[in-house]
Amino acid sequence: YTITHTYSGPGNYKVCFEKPNRTAGVINIANSVNQIMAFESLLVIPTFGSGKNTSSVFANHPLESGCFNNGCFTHNPLATDLEGDSLSYEIIMCMVSGGTTAYTYPSTAAGGTFSINAVTGLLNWCTPQLAGEYSVGILIKEWRKDDGGTYFLVGYVVRDTYLSVSTCTGINDVFEK
Repeated sequence: YTITHTYSGPGNYKVCFEKPNRTAGVINIANSVNQIMAFESLLVIPTFGSGKNTSSVFANHPLESGCFNNGCFTHNPLATDLEGDSLSYEIIMCMVSGGTTAYTYPSTAAGGTFSINAVTGLLNWCTPQLAGEYSVGILIKEWRKDDGGTYFLVGYVVRDTYLSVSTCTGINDVFEK
């Protein structure tokens, strides 16, 4: 969903969105079909500098496919900021109405890894152990220097990313989904 809104002046503004019923069968969210999916964004319109701010925009959709127990796969939201603010990335719990849900991070059993590069936003999952559907929360923070050179948080976006892990027989399986 995309919306444009002009705020009356400097301040902190939180925008929230809720949607009933996630997809059924999400492996790492208990009873996923009965969980209300929620997103939020914080927009800080500062009193220093230009006094303008926009939320991050994403070049990639929050969907990614990978192969079960077959090496690594990656996802990058390719976030950019129109004002040139610095961005940082974190993996967080998926959100539901009023907070977080009965959520577990994707499994890294048998030597697998699941991580995000805090600077580039590249999500990396090596050796998924169970085929199926997963949801992952990604927190993208915007940082701006004030007139004195100190970085301040000027907003964030919480993004729910959907990962589909399947049994693949060839390299093209991932790209044909």
